[in-house]
Amino acid sequence: MSVYLIITCCVHNTSGIQWGARRRAEYFLALANVLNFCPPQIKPIIVENSCENKSYLDVFNCDILYTQDNSRLIEGDVVLHKGSREMIDIKKVIEKYDIQDDDIIVKLTGRYQIFKPDFFATVLENLEKDCIFRELNVCNSVVDDISIVMGLFSIRCKYLKQFEYRNHGVGCEEEFRTFINQYIHKDKILKVETLWLRVCIGDNHKLVDC
Repeated sequence: MSVYLIITCCVHNTSGIQWGARRRAEYFLALANVLNFCPPQIKPIIVENSCENKSYLDVFNCDILYTQDNSRLIEGDVVLHKGSREMIDIKKVIEKYDIQDDDIIVKLTGRYQIFKPDFFATVLENLEKDCIFRELNVCNSVVDDISIVMGLFSIRCKYLKQFEYRNHGVGCEEEFRTFINQYIHKDKILKVETLWLRVCIGDNHKLVDC
């Protein structure tokens, strides 16, 4: 069994305020931190979806896959949002690196800053768990059975291969958490009390520590 850290990035944001210089600074700070904390037992991979073959992210000593998926707006009859494009990116990493069903994927949103390596340690100490996450709605601080911090979680690869956003009129977090509740047995789920993660919400750059 292998463990992978997939770090999702989008250098050229196409929705909302662009914040080019600020976005670059956030990526440099966050990626430097997480790559420093990432233990050798976990392979980090950056996936970037707005550049062709290179970007300022190339300075990091880490595998990078460029997808250009940020320009994709429709897949079949489904309108793609940021979450669905991110999931397409993740599945491309799974395919390129031949990640196996029983391998563990830790997913991190690239601009979100980690302050401690505790989550990585928790994953490595609980490889029998199929999913590890914090149960929290970062927008309103509500904790319930449909909330999850999407910025950092771990999940066994086979579930990511199954999952697709259907855009059923609910948010990304609720749709993904509903899938977890339906397909992963509760004994295979571990909920943590803190991620030591700083989330940046929307164009107002509101910061929430999780």
